[in-house]
Amino acid sequence: FKQRQCLKVSRSAPICGTGRNGVPREQLNENTAFIDGSALYGSSFKDLHKFRQARTGFLRMNKFNNQM
Repeated sequence: FKQRQCLKVSRSAPICGTGRNGVPREQLNENTAFIDGSALYGSSFKDLHKFRQARTGFLRMNKFNNQM
């Protein structure tokens, strides 16, 4: 922080209708949720077909010891 006493920061955009008339200010969350499903669905079109049924698109299931 070399010779600085303050950090400049900016706030996220407020949610409409907040921050006025006694309503606490709420920030808009600009982060997005991203789930990496490549372990389940594959990371390529070729892998996708190995893991999913062609007719229904459902995930393929294998029996193990005669159980699902």
